[in-house]
Amino acid sequence: MNRGGNIAVILTPFLAFILIILALFNMITFNGDIYDQKANLQILTSKSEASHRLFEESLKEIVLLSITDSKDSTDFLTSFNESLKRLGLEKRLSGLNTNLYAKISLGDYSIEQTALGYKLVVSDVFEDYVVSNNEMRYSYSKVILFDVDVVSINEIIEQDL
Repeated sequence: MNRGGNIAVILTPFLAFILIILALFNMITFNGDIYDQKANLQILTSKSEASHRLFEESLKEIVLLSITDSKDSTDFLTSFNESLKRLGLEKRLSGLNTNLYAKISLGDYSIEQTALGYKLVVSDVFEDYVVSNNEMRYSYSKVILFDVDVVSINEIIEQDL
């Protein structure tokens, strides 16, 4: 006679009992803060969106001020770079959660002349946001097309990394 199947039959109620105990333990220890987590995630999302728009507007302002400061200079690119670095350093010291201004103040960007004006590229930019235990990092590169003669920004292109 084969009695190997009896062991499995005898252990089944004990395993079921253990699973029931684990399920009860999870139900008792669950603190039900799903709505708090949802609220934290909504705060994180809205905070990141607002800050991102603020950084973009601030970047436009810095570039436009640099264009205005350098427009009448004999060597536009040198004057523009110096002005951009100076303004980037001022914003960098404001303690924001991005490396955008650090890259600008350190000259970690490229600028080239195109047929329609100039192209400024700031690569590997990130923004960090933390709410409670939730953290978010947004990485991208900025491409800014601008025209010196009109003192305007034609387009800002964002490339996700």
